Amino acid sequence: MGTVIRPWVMLLVVIVSQTSFAQQDEVATRQQAMDVITQFHAKRAAMQMRHQKQYDAGWSVQLQRKNMEEEEMFLLNSAVIVESYYREAPLGEVRAEALSDVAGLKSHITFEEGMLNRSGSGVVDDRLEWGQKHFEARMVYYTVRILEYEDNPPVNVDQWLKVMHLTIPEG
Repeated sequence: MGTVIRPWVMLLVVIVSQTSFAQQDEVATRQQAMDVITQFHAKRAAMQMRHQKQYDAGWSVQLQRKNMEEEEMFLLNSAVIVESYYREAPLGEVRAEALSDVAGLKSHITFEEGMLNRSGSGVVDDRLEWGQKHFEARMVYYTVRILEYEDNPPVNVDQWLKVMHLTIPEG
C-alpha cells in the first residue's frame, strides 16, 4: 500500500511546486496590494490576540518563538505583495531580495552578539525581532508610496500609519 501512495504523493508535490513557481513569476496586482493594505491591521491584531491567548494559557520559549516566526512570515508575505505591486517586480524576486536582506541582518546580529559573548535563545529572539522590524519597515515604506499616489486610496495614509503609532513629518 505504501508503494501505491508514494507516486500520488510525488505527483501532488510536483503539481504544488509548479503552481508555486508560476505564481513567483507574477507581479502582484493592484487589487492584491490594496487587499493587503486594507486588511493588514485587522489580520495582524487578530494574530496578536490569538498569540496573547496562547501566552495566557501557558507561556514557553518555544511558543514565543513559534509566534514570532508566524508574525515574521505574515509581515514578509504582506510586504512582498505590496512591494511587488509598487515596483512592478515578480513576487519571487521581491521575496528573494527581502529574505536576503534579512539573512544579512540576522548574520550581523549573530556576529555582534558573539563578539559580546552572548548566545542562546536571546540571540535567536533578537534575530526574529529584527526580521519582523525589517519586513514591517518594507511594508510601511511601500504602503505609503502607494497610498500617496493613489487618486482614490481605499484608506487614508495618515490613519493607516496612526494605528502603528507612526506619522509622516511635515515639510
